[in-house]
Amino acid sequence: MRILAQFSRRFFYRHPGQLLLALVGIAAGVAVMTGVALLRDVLLQSLDTAAEALSGRDSLRIEHPSGVIDEQLYAALVTAPGAPALVPVLQIRVRHDGEILELLAIDPLSLAEGGPMRLTGAATGSLLSTTGAVMTNRHTQQRLSLSVGEPWQVRIAGRQVELNLIATIEGSRELDNRLVMDLANAQHLLGRGGQLSWIEAPSGARDWLNENLPDELVLIDAGQRQDSAARLTAGMRTNLTALSLLGLVVGLFVVYSVLAFLLVQRRQQIGMLRAVGVTRRQLGLLLAGETIVLAGLGALAGLAL
Repeated sequence: MRILAQFSRRFFYRHPGQLLLALVGIAAGVAVMTGVALLRDVLLQSLDTAAEALSGRDSLRIEHPSGVIDEQLYAALVTAPGAPALVPVLQIRVRHDGEILELLAIDPLSLAEGGPMRLTGAATGSLLSTTGAVMTNRHTQQRLSLSVGEPWQVRIAGRQVELNLIATIEGSRELDNRLVMDLANAQHLLGRGGQLSWIEAPSGARDWLNENLPDELVLIDAGQRQDSAARLTAGMRTNLTALSLLGLVVGLFVVYSVLAFLLVQRRQQIGMLRAVGVTRRQLGLLLAGETIVLAGLGALAGLAL
């Protein structure tokens, strides 16, 4: 086996290009499979946690079939006797340097009273008093290279709007690619006066809402929202699964092709070894050892990529 090991080392020493080709092929196959799998997991996890920053897992959501709620309906609900802590939300998609962000306009005072996302007094005051003031988490701030206190431009419905990042929210990874803004400020800035996208309510307010909710509004719990999101993203989930399987097939084909090419290139030398008494079992062990070493190095490189 010592002679066989020297034979293997000499072959790769004399053919460094073949060694590099084998490592690159295996690394590419592993990188494709791993990258697609990570992409699928991250996207699906982001979809499943999209609304948890404001609503929590067990909250209720009040919506209108048209997607737009008249703010007067919210006012009637919040002033009714025994009304729970309700959070009005206006959702708008914005674009910044090719990035699509989600602007969530809320009432900071309603969050401070009982909402699942807490804001400090200083942050609440800044959101209320500063035109175009927004907040986001530190991860989004760093990724977009934003500076606190400096104005920056976003594009909304075909026009440029200037925003001002006043503070960052620690943690809250659910707020990745999301901006928090005062509701009244957003309605005035974007020309959406009197409009809401939905109203958040605590899970314990179901009975009260069933009795007081106007006929034109519907009550949706967290489970229904998750089921609806799963239906909407069913096609994307299927496509990502198919893409991951395609990546697996391509990766396996690349690895097989590289190893088969090495074997064909050494057929004459392997015949000479068989002629001098090397058994098939010894050759099999040699090739298996080479495969394990090459696959291990290539897999490490592919995972890093």
